[in-house]
Amino acid sequence: PFFSQVEKKGWVFFFWVSFFFLGFPFLFLTSFPILYLLFHVCAFFANPTIYVLTWIPALTLSVTIFYSLLHARNYRFKDLFAGQMLIQISFPVHIKAALASLLGIHINFGITEKTRGSSIPYTKCWPQLLIIYLSFIACIWGMNRFVYEREFALLINSFWALYHCAVLSSLFYFNNEKAGTLTT
Repeated sequence: PFFSQVEKKGWVFFFWVSFFFLGFPFLFLTSFPILYLLFHVCAFFANPTIYVLTWIPALTLSVTIFYSLLHARNYRFKDLFAGQMLIQISFPVHIKAALASLLGIHINFGITEKTRGSSIPYTKCWPQLLIIYLSFIACIWGMNRFVYEREFALLINSFWALYHCAVLSSLFYFNNEKAGTLTT
């Protein structure tokens, strides 16, 4: 169904829909530290030093290019940061849209106003809240394990769990009708 849609609608459809696939990597990247810290499931079988030495330069380069290109278009850092947080907390919407496009299921998307909308019930945000909760528990448990096991990978994964918890906690900022406005 997906490639038949590409044939009908062209490659613009393919590139437009490919943005929605960002939800899957985010879900996997948030799950790996939780799985490692809470359930001893190792998602990456390499020396942590090699992993850090290869991943940090790639992350630094991609983030630098992203922010410099948008800064060249006169976006403020605050707007760029808010945009990144909104993309991260909307991963369930991206996953739903990606699955619908792969399966050829038509779903309706509403056009949102550029002004501040109303908040949504937190019961509809259960995927984000679940990952915030599990990431926080995994971070605390990972630091506790580090005290006894002295394994460097526990600290790295605890950091990522805390990072994901902090990033997804921006949900509380953006879902607040009063505090979540992006204007200065």
